[in-house]
Amino acid sequence: MQTPIRSKPSAPAALWTLALASFLLNVVLIALLILGIMWARRLAADTADALIAFGNQDINYTLRLNQTVPVRAEVPFVQNVVVPIRQTIDVNTVVTVSRELPVVGVLEFDVPIQASIPVQFDVTIPVSQTFPVNTDVPLNMEIPLSIRVSDTSLKSTIDSVARALNTFAGR
Repeated sequence: MQTPIRSKPSAPAALWTLALASFLLNVVLIALLILGIMWARRLAADTADALIAFGNQDINYTLRLNQTVPVRAEVPFVQNVVVPIRQTIDVNTVVTVSRELPVVGVLEFDVPIQASIPVQFDVTIPVSQTFPVNTDVPLNMEIPLSIRVSDTSLKSTIDSVARALNTFAGR
């Protein structure tokens, strides 16, 4: 009788186990890599949405000033000033008038004068003067500021980054 020929396994069982474990580990790593990419794309989309929302907002800030500002200057003042003169001069007097008459001689007589003389004219006075200003001005104020992000140069950078994130996110 002949003994049947048995074929030997081509690889030991430990080698098959190692290959199967390596295959399963590669499948898990690929699945984790795919999940990581999906998570990163979702995070990129959320970040792009947040950037776009930020680009449409206002930045509100209150600037507080509490300091003294020195003011040192020479202020020229050149102007023609017109001074109107409107006045009535009352005259109430007696004037003695003497006349020599040929036969009678010198006669003197009093002449009463009562009058109101209206005076109306404009006087132009040129003024050319430099005034020194030397003072300290205390500032104690709050200035509310509202800055639209869309009106700044930051908006173009925000839009560029949001476009790149949306491209990565597949949108």
